Amino acid sequence: MAMSERRVTRRGFLLTLSAGAATTILAACGGSMTPTIAPTAAPAAAPTVAATAAATRAATTAAAAPITVSATSTVASVATRAASPVVSASPATSVTRAASPVAVATARQIAVAATTTHIQDFLKNVGGNRLLVSGILKPNVDPHDYETSVQDAQTISRAEIIFVYGVGLDTFMDKAIANANSKVPTITVTRGITPLAGDAQEPDGDPHMWFDPTLAQKMVTNIGEALAQFDPPSAVFYRQNVQAYNAQIAQMDTQVQGIYNQIPAVDRKLVTNHDAFQYLAKHFSLNIVGAVIPSISDAAEPTAQDINDLIDTIREQQVKAIFAESSANPKVAQQVAQETGIKIVDNLYGDTLGAPGSDGDTYLKMMVADATTIVTALK
Repeated sequence: MAMSERRVTRRGFLLTLSAGAATTILAACGGSMTPTIAPTAAPAAAPTVAATAAATRAATTAAAAPITVSATSTVASVATRAASPVVSASPATSVTRAASPVAVATARQIAVAATTTHIQDFLKNVGGNRLLVSGILKPNVDPHDYETSVQDAQTISRAEIIFVYGVGLDTFMDKAIANANSKVPTITVTRGITPLAGDAQEPDGDPHMWFDPTLAQKMVTNIGEALAQFDPPSAVFYRQNVQAYNAQIAQMDTQVQGIYNQIPAVDRKLVTNHDAFQYLAKHFSLNIVGAVIPSISDAAEPTAQDINDLIDTIREQQVKAIFAESSANPKVAQQVAQETGIKIVDNLYGDTLGAPGSDGDTYLKMMVADATTIVTALK
C-alpha cells in the first residue's frame, strides 16, 4: 500500500473514534497502525426470506440516506413510533445486523415488484417510503388475460422482492420471473387463506378475496411479516403499519356495512357481469341471482342459452340493475339490460383499482365507492 493510501485509511479510521481514543491508539501503534475490518459472518442456516434478502442487498452501499414516512401516507402517524427498528425475525440475523450501526440507524428504499393494484396499495400502506413499489398490472387492466411486456421484465429484474396474488389470478408471473432469471424471494399474499370454490376457468378457487375486508386484513398481515423477515431492522415499522392499516380496514368494513343496510335484505339482489362478487355477497349479506358471464373469469363466453336463462331470472326476481366492472367489456350486459328494460351500472371496481384521482384509486375508497354505487342503483 502507498504512503498516501495508508494516510487516508488511518484518517478515515480515526474519524470514527473520539479524540482521546485516537491519540492512545496512534501512540500504541507507533503511527503505523492500519485497521483491518473482519467480514461479517453469514448465517449457516438454510436460506430463508431474510437470508436471501441479505444476499440480494450485499452490493448496496451501506451509507444510505435516512427515510421518513410521507405526510400523505395513510399510516404516517406511526412513523414516530417506528424510531426503534431493531427487531429481527431470527437470532442469527440479529447478530449479523448488529455489526453494522449504519444499517440500524438508517433505511433505504427497497425495490419491490407487485402484480395486482390491490397488492400495490397494501404495500404502500405497510412499507411507506421504505419501499419503491413498481406495479405489473395498472389501474383498469384486467388480470385474467394479461400478458407481460418488456417493461414488466425490466421491473422484475430490478426487484429485490416480488409480491404476487396467487389463487390462479396472476399465473402469468411464473413465466415472467423465469424469463427474467430472477432469484429473489417471491411472496404469495394469499398464502394461508382458503378460497371459495372455483370453476373450469379458475380451478384454483375464486381469487376475488379482497371483497371480504377480513381476508384483506390477512393479506396485509402476510405482507407485513414478509417485509419484516426481509428487512429485520425495520420490522417494528412494518408491523406497526400493519396494525394501523388493518384498523382502517376495520373502520371501512363498518362503514360499508352501514351503506348496504340502507337497502332491505329482500332487495339486495345483484346480477353481475361475471361471477366475481361471491366474497362481497357473503360478507355483506347480498344476494347474487345471476351473472351475464356465468364464470369467475370474465374471459369465458356465455352461450345463447345462458343469456336466455338470465333474462328469465331477472324478470322472475324483479332485479333492478345489472352491475359490470369498469375493467370489463359490458357489451353483453348492455344487451341483457336492453332486453329486460333494467338499468346497467358499469363502473364498479373489481379486479382492479381505479386510476389515480378516481373514487376507487385505493382499496379503502374502492370498497366505499362500490357500496355507494350498488345501493344507489337498488333504491
